[in-house]
Amino acid sequence: AERLGRRTSRAHRLCGVLLNPVLRFWFADGAGSVVVKHAPPHVASAPGIPLDPSRSGFEAEGLRWAGARGDPRVVVPRVLDAVPGTLLLEDLGDLPDLGAWLAAGGDVAVLERLGGWLGGLHADAGAPDLWNRSVQQTRLVVQYEPVAERLAGLGVPDAAILGARAVALGERLLARGPELVMGDLWPPSVLIG
Repeated sequence: AERLGRRTSRAHRLCGVLLNPVLRFWFADGAGSVVVKHAPPHVASAPGIPLDPSRSGFEAEGLRWAGARGDPRVVVPRVLDAVPGTLLLEDLGDLPDLGAWLAAGGDVAVLERLGGWLGGLHADAGAPDLWNRSVQQTRLVVQYEPVAERLAGLGVPDAAILGARAVALGERLLARGPELVMGDLWPPSVLIG
């Protein structure tokens, strides 16, 4: 935050933190806060798994592009600053995440708007080139290849078939394609307000 010319007084780790440490820093003058997301050269929750820190640059470009799409009902945090491996983001505040919001009853109309917006991102022919093969390779090894073993351990009868399908999908995602693939869109990443 000092890159913005402002001092911070305290920090708080935000939820999640599977891939990247994410912290909220409050400004020392009491006027707001920012979010800092760091991309270490490994999975934050599993330091033995390497993960290319250049992913933060792809994320910054993706956030800037998605935020410029102009739907006033969907707010994308602004990238305030970006250096290799670290993003300084606008803090959208303490809002319920998608999982908590759904557990509390949710609203189908909000989900339809969100789904339409996400569908528009995927269909946008003017999307920037956000192909990150390195991260897709890590996802293949960490997420897709273990599926058969995990399902077999749960006693799923078609574990081998389903595992092969998962690997085939992971291999398809290694190729450059026309679609935007969100590697970590999970409920805590979506805030409802």
